[in-house]
Amino acid sequence: MPLFEQLFAGVALYAVFSIFGTIGVALWSLAGVREIRLGHIVTGKMLGLGLFATLLWWGTTLQAFPYASNQAVLGAWLVMVALAAWWLARQTRIGRISWPGGRKIARNELAAVALLIGYLVFRAASAQLESTEKFMDLALLSGAARAESFPYADFWRADLSVNYYYFGYVPLALLLRLTGIAEPLGYNLLLGLWFSTCLQLSYAIVRVMTRSHNAGLFASALVMLGGNLHYASCMASAGLEGLALETHCPYPKATRVLDPSYTINEMPGYSFFLGDLHPHVISIPFFLTTLFIMWQWASLKRWSWQLGSLLIFSLALGAVIHAWDFMTLGALLALMVVVEGIRKIHESAQPWRSVVIRRSSFLAMTAISPFILYGPFFSNFVSPVTGIGFAPSFVKMAELQGLAQYPSDALFLILFWGSLLAPALAAAGLLGARALAVKRSLRFSAALALTGLLLITFTELFYFRDLFHVVNPRYFRVNTVFKFGFHAWMLLALAAAVLVHEAWSAKQSRTLAMLAGVCFIASMIFPLEAFRQLARFALPGTAAFKQLNLDGGNFISKRSVADHEAIQWLREHEQGRPVVLEAVGESYTYAGRIGVFSGAINAANWPTHQWTWRFAYPDHEQDWHATRKRIYETGRTSVDQIGQTIRQVYEARQMNCAQNMAHKLGADYLYVGDLERETYPHLDDALLKGLGEVVFQMQKSYLVRLDDSVKTEEGLCQ
Repeated sequence: MPLFEQLFAGVALYAVFSIFGTIGVALWSLAGVREIRLGHIVTGKMLGLGLFATLLWWGTTLQAFPYASNQAVLGAWLVMVALAAWWLARQTRIGRISWPGGRKIARNELAAVALLIGYLVFRAASAQLESTEKFMDLALLSGAARAESFPYADFWRADLSVNYYYFGYVPLALLLRLTGIAEPLGYNLLLGLWFSTCLQLSYAIVRVMTRSHNAGLFASALVMLGGNLHYASCMASAGLEGLALETHCPYPKATRVLDPSYTINEMPGYSFFLGDLHPHVISIPFFLTTLFIMWQWASLKRWSWQLGSLLIFSLALGAVIHAWDFMTLGALLALMVVVEGIRKIHESAQPWRSVVIRRSSFLAMTAISPFILYGPFFSNFVSPVTGIGFAPSFVKMAELQGLAQYPSDALFLILFWGSLLAPALAAAGLLGARALAVKRSLRFSAALALTGLLLITFTELFYFRDLFHVVNPRYFRVNTVFKFGFHAWMLLALAAAVLVHEAWSAKQSRTLAMLAGVCFIASMIFPLEAFRQLARFALPGTAAFKQLNLDGGNFISKRSVADHEAIQWLREHEQGRPVVLEAVGESYTYAGRIGVFSGAINAANWPTHQWTWRFAYPDHEQDWHATRKRIYETGRTSVDQIGQTIRQVYEARQMNCAQNMAHKLGADYLYVGDLERETYPHLDDALLKGLGEVVFQMQKSYLVRLDDSVKTEEGLCQ
């Protein structure tokens, strides 16, 4: 498919996504909002999509909705949109809601489409899904699109259901289902849609708080593009020493500052340059939507259970997409509820008991909301986290002093967070404590900044106990620093934008303007250099332009035409998720390519990932001190055993052996390509082709539909 057609598909995807705004704006209306602004329309798209996904997920989980039917999905969407449109038309007619001008809406939508197309044109130069964990992300997306029930079968462990935060892929998959876009292309189109939407949301939050267009642009750039001062200093040193930037300062170095790096320090901008579609990326627009609702709720003069209910729904939705979001936003909400409650008690004659009861009830409802609204998800999910540990005690116990980059070096923290903290703290100092306490937008900004600082402090004192503190202790806090640091960046960036704007408006300080300007320019060095390293410029009609492609699976045809054609055969002839046997290989390799890009399931693959998702702690030995001194089974053996069974199928010398093992694995197809010949050098083509019908063949590669009607006697594989 030519690039222009792919871009058109991206615009179509945006159009369907925008129609979800009808459902979301109806939710805003039900929450008591009377004046609809552009921010409500943008957040309404996320809320509408989230509600639609939730209802279909519940219906499918209860076996009351035929999720596998495209007609059923389309029909449900049309019904919900029609009901929402009827409600909004009625509310508009009787004067209960008002809308922004048509020109404003049109300008906003055109800007969003322009951002989408701009990102996709950039992405077309590096759209291939062949690095990092893109295989995993695509498999999760395909699983959500082709599922018949939830939780759906694990794409790399066919005998079990997926044990991962899969829910975030459901709304994305529904967008692809409604537009008919294949997952390998849709993956990159969704990245563009999310990038454009996150820029709009960041802008909307600060725009509604400050009523300043420039402050909104400043915020969106900091949140979605900004980099740290470490990368700026790397670029400066490379320039002074005459070093090649691609080798001395590759763009990933902004997040892996230390070498080796035992922590991950990412910013949203890096994630969109890298192009992974992990839950922490999927959750960004939902995270920002919740912040927008939180501001709307905080700016009310009177308590509103209607808007509070919408906030609870948004928080619960974030929890099931990415649980770390719920912890961060829950902490922010608790801080706001407590502080505002104290203010209410001091400033009004309202009895303190009623204030405490109302706000405590609200926080309690918020805390249990994910388990009520998404109970089946959490009942089927086994978290790899076993608790919270005290970092100094663990470092001492594990004898990691000076070995695990703990505590973080002061200079490291200053350079990573300085571009956000310096202007934010300077602006807060100029405004003074009284101003921060009086004005609502400043109180909210202070809460954002304080929560961000608390998250950073938390990562220096505590860590979430997952498998890393057992299997690789130097990485004991890698996920804690990664996930909470990611949130802290967004919170501090939004706070800095508001505080700098308010301080400049009130004080007109040239010093502040210079400081903010220098920090902003330094922060923008990262996206500019990342763009330079990744972008490929080409004019339409040239050979270079023809190489631009948004299909994430396009690289497979260059690596193996037979693999590509076998994948296409499966996509054309199998609408569901058949089990395909192919070469088992380690994580971050080419292994699993047939299943991942066709939407099929492997009996086993990427064994290290499977092991980490189902890491088994020994009973009564959860703490690292007990487990490090003994060898115990953590679940890896069962994963490896399936891999050995697959090897027995490929290298069998007896037909009954191969048939028995394939039947045991529940396999529907078996594929032989170059990778299989390399992995299983003793395979017998004649025997494997005899297992069923050869439905596809190209040169030495072939796909066999296994004959499950053949009954054989149990036999040993030799």
